[in-house]
Amino acid sequence: TRDSSGTNHVDTTIQIDIFTTGNSRENDALEIAYDIDDLLGGTYRLPKIMAEPIDNYVDINVYRYVLRYSYKISRNNTIYRG
Repeated sequence: TRDSSGTNHVDTTIQIDIFTTGNSRENDALEIAYDIDDLLGGTYRLPKIMAEPIDNYVDINVYRYVLRYSYKISRNNTIYRG
């Protein structure tokens, strides 16, 4: 947001891409995603706007899972959630 005094808030998105391989690649990716969500969603209470697997057409042996969190941050470093 912006007013006569300048920029007040900035919309920010954090995207985390998880890549795993092996026989338990899906479970491994979900365990990593759970740990990340525990920190960003739980501790910092950032709203998660996306959590889903993405097809990896280049190498089907690599599993990809994407998390996105969105928030606003003020010029005073105040985080606004939701």
